[in-house]
Amino acid sequence: MSGDMHSETPEAPPPPPTDDSWRYTPMPPAGAGFGPPPWPPQYAWTPASRRRRPFRTAVVSGVATVAIAAATGVTVVALGSAHGATSTASTAPGTPGSQSSGNGSSGSQGSGTASLAQVEQAVVDINATLAGGRGEVAGTGMVITPSGEVLTNNHVIEGTQSITVQIAGSGPTYTATVIGDDPAADIALLQIHGVSSLRTVVLGNSSAVTVGESITAIGNALGRGGVPATSTGTVTALDQTVTAGDQTGSSETLSGTIRVNAAIQPGDSGGPVVNDAGQVIGMTTAGSTGGGYREQFGATTTAFAISINQAMTIVREIQAGGAGDASVHIGAGVLLGVEVDSQAGTSGAAVVGVQAGSPAAAAGLAAGDTVTAVGGQSVASSADLRSALQRHSPGDSVSVTWIDASGSQHTATVQLVAGPPA
Repeated sequence: MSGDMHSETPEAPPPPPTDDSWRYTPMPPAGAGFGPPPWPPQYAWTPASRRRRPFRTAVVSGVATVAIAAATGVTVVALGSAHGATSTASTAPGTPGSQSSGNGSSGSQGSGTASLAQVEQAVVDINATLAGGRGEVAGTGMVITPSGEVLTNNHVIEGTQSITVQIAGSGPTYTATVIGDDPAADIALLQIHGVSSLRTVVLGNSSAVTVGESITAIGNALGRGGVPATSTGTVTALDQTVTAGDQTGSSETLSGTIRVNAAIQPGDSGGPVVNDAGQVIGMTTAGSTGGGYREQFGATTTAFAISINQAMTIVREIQAGGAGDASVHIGAGVLLGVEVDSQAGTSGAAVVGVQAGSPAAAAGLAAGDTVTAVGGQSVASSADLRSALQRHSPGDSVSVTWIDASGSQHTATVQLVAGPPA
């Protein structure tokens, strides 16, 4: 199973890297085992990856119950990141996992049950085009209202400009738009258009989950579509803290996650993790494999899920228009229009390109400039730039400060336009 995905025929494989500083963008054909090519500069306004089922950086801490964390570093990867990056990380050895997860409220969770086949009828394949026409992405979501609201990971739809979904891997393809998202919690809520009376997943209560409990993870493994892929396993730890990031340097710390030993693959991000009663107790968000030079597209048997109680807390805030939560964004994202080098060692966001006709172009920014502030917020990296833009909405007028290649400082006011989700 999986998170977001990219499919692109790679060049001939390079020799294995000597460290974990690389990021893998292309999606090799089935059975290929190519190594990672160099990672290109990234866009602040759109990810640079192609068809993706991305993994993202994560550091796992807190309680740990499997020996893999105690003996060696592990790579934890987000299984549907908007940037398609495979990322390295390490986990801290810990003590045995807690027997309960105390995060989130039960909300609409009930005592209903469902068969696995019924759950699959409410799982959607998500396919989207990256902003700027730079590629495609695939992931998973789950229908939570009969009118077509879909819960998924923010990193599945992050940086996309158009989204389509297919319900249960068959039938018509529908357009979908982002109702709102919370990048810090890695939660997004979509609306499918032109549907009604849809089957929905049955929501469980993640506070009642126990270590050793049997689960099934469902998703759009490898972005292949068709009948949803399933993988069985057990809950191995609760209340896990995962700091997940990507090659742009942005990250979010997710607390209260559920660790399971189901085989998860890229494309599964946003998919439901269900108990034996067919109730959704979590949403797949990251996976973990042994460190070192590795094939990134096989299954990982250590995965992490956002608890459904936490996810639904954010969903209700989105449905309420943000409910005063500054991290919740409603509607479209914003576009500045600069391409930045996420790997640059400069202090600021190093501009390597500017989108024609964008606010940045109108302000006079050019390749070789370094953005140092947006809206009065200091920018020390590409991640800071992204964070600063997430605070605004299309139509906002904000100041942008940058240093040009000659060392001169400039400040201009730009009007942000609608762009991809943050």
